[in-house]
Amino acid sequence: MKKAILSTALLSAVFLGSIQVASAAEVKQEKTPVGIEFEKITGQGEGPFKGALSLTYKPSALDFGKFKSGGAFIDAAAVNISDDNKQWLIINDDRDYPAPTTGDTADGKGGTWELTAKMSDLKDASGKTLPTKLTMNFGGIQNYNMGTEVNPETGDYIPNNPNDTGVVKPFEEGKAPKVDLTSAVTLEAGKLDTEVKVMTKKEATSEKMGGVASQLTSANLNVQNKGYEGGKLSSEITWTLSTGIK
Repeated sequence: MKKAILSTALLSAVFLGSIQVASAAEVKQEKTPVGIEFEKITGQGEGPFKGALSLTYKPSALDFGKFKSGGAFIDAAAVNISDDNKQWLIINDDRDYPAPTTGDTADGKGGTWELTAKMSDLKDASGKTLPTKLTMNFGGIQNYNMGTEVNPETGDYIPNNPNDTGVVKPFEEGKAPKVDLTSAVTLEAGKLDTEVKVMTKKEATSEKMGGVASQLTSANLNVQNKGYEGGKLSSEITWTLSTGIK
């Protein structure tokens, strides 16, 4: 199971101090706080990647900004998704061993798999939750090239960055694997017993699939915040990649 964090956290600072009387020779001073936060463009999975089925990349974080309290609901678009800040879902299947004769017979070369998602409660530091739905929109399936560079310490592949030139590109005509994609995924916060299908490879094949990628093109958060007095709220998306889909 791999996880990605959904967070509306913002960098902020509050400066407090005691009152002081300035002397006649002093100039009055005021301060303006300045902050900056850096994040990874996309989140790399944990691996192993070589000879394995992996969720190689997933969106690292979704940031929906800051809003004034009041009103019955807000509909916010993620502010950290753009052509300069692309985020991806990437599955790479490098399994090269035959399916086992017992247990999960689809867990082998060319086997089936399924990627699902669910979302925890959107809540603040006090535990207050707000009814929330998240919709993520994905582009079509493309080819992802994992590459062959190996970490000498682990012996595992070092996955290519999907934002590097030529790493993700359209499949040649007739070469795309049979992978179903839900282009608009809607998650309801707190419904952890409900997993929504995102990508599925239903049919086993005799050859390795390689890599498939889909770009997260936009994300929208609908929050019912009537009566809420304000605060930072955060949630988490859990991505689950499993084999043996019937």
